Amino acid sequence: MDVAYSSYYYGEKTTSWIGQHGGPNFNLILVVDKLNFGFRFKPWTIDPKQEMDFNGQILPTTARLNNIKLDYYVGYSLDFDKLISVEPYVGYNRTTFRVINEDELNQEFF
Repeated sequence: MDVAYSSYYYGEKTTSWIGQHGGPNFNLILVVDKLNFGFRFKPWTIDPKQEMDFNGQILPTTARLNNIKLDYYVGYSLDFDKLISVEPYVGYNRTTFRVINEDELNQEFF
């Protein structure tokens, strides 16, 4: 198990609507011989920097968004001489956004 803090720095276009953000991430890794399987959970809250239109629904700047990132990955350890090791992996990332103050905004977002 691993607990860490990450910061993400976006390009100018993305920064203009969600800004820069970061937060905790929690990892669970299972290692079996030279194979490793992992899951990473990143629950972050961000504040939009400008109004956004999602299929006709306007998300105001007063909304609080939970930006939840989930990473799943599998890797393999290639061990070489002189204590050198390379561990390539392949993964899948899923990001979801949830408005956590829908009650305050009197609006439901899908």
